Formats: sequence, C-alpha cells, structure tokens
Amino acid sequence: MLLLFFWTLATHEITAQSEIPAKTITLLSNASFIEHAPVTWDYEGDGSQIILPIRIRTRSVSGRLITLIAQIAQETVFSLSAYIDNAAVVIELADGSGKLLKKTQRQLPGVNNGMEHSMSIHVNPQTKILKVVYGQGTVDSYDFTDEIKVHKLMNLTIITGKHGIFA
Repeated sequence: MLLLFFWTLATHEITAQSEIPAKTITLLSNASFIEHAPVTWDYEGDGSQIILPIRIRTRSVSGRLITLIAQIAQETVFSLSAYIDNAAVVIELADGSGKLLKKTQRQLPGVNNGMEHSMSIHVNPQTKILKVVYGQGTVDSYDFTDEIKVHKLMNLTIITGKHGIFA
C-alpha cells in the first residue's frame, strides 16, 4: 500500500495552527504505520473544534489511512479514524471506551487507484458535530448524540497507517 499524506492539525475554528508541521509520508505495506509525537490541545484556549486536513493517494482497496487519538494521562478521551474500504472513505468517531459514536462512508471515484484526494475532517465535541469537507467541495455534516467527556488539556496523537487496536 502506498500512501502519501500531507496534513496539518488545526484547532480553534480556522485560525490557530498547532506545532505539527505538514508532512509527506510514504507507507510501503499494509502493516506500516508512523506514530507522531503528541501535541497538547488546550480545549478552553484553542477552542472546541479540531480540523484534520489530509491529502491521500493510494492503490489499496482497504486499509487505515489516519487515526487521531485524544488522551488525558494515558486514558483515551476519543478517537477519530479514516480508512479505505473498496472505493469509499470511511470515517469513524469513537468515545474513550471504544463505543462508536458515528460512522460515515463516502464513495470517492478513484480513491483506490492512485488518484489524489483531499479532505478535512472537523470534530467539535461541544456542538456534537462531525463534518467532512471533500476536495471537490462536497460537505457532509453529521450529529452525534453521545457526550465526549473532554478535559481542559488533552494530548493529541496522530498515527498514519495501520496501528494496534485500529488495525
């Protein structure tokens, strides 16, 4: 599986950028993954929304693309994950216990034949909205009913590729 990711992590609506720089990553097998150093999300200071923009190119018909994990003292608060399933991109949002809060699926022509696609995934635990903005301008917005128990300061870790319980 060959994946190219170009991403940054933004919090507080659109303006504040964290210290994670944009990266290009190539994964050469379905089992490959890279875990990036965590950054601190100040929920009150940075705002309640996380924006995860990514650009991908793959020839795989299945496989995990990217996972974002919010933690406080080694305890998972929530996780956000995107993966390829045939010709679709699937996005899953789960709470700290692993309970699935929302699962979305969007068919993207050419997503598994090497075409480049971009999207940004927006999560707002305060308003309970998961939004996906696709490169061609399509916007999907979803409500989730269950509460995500956020904390003032949380560590955000991004994992690209297949990894552990998210494999």
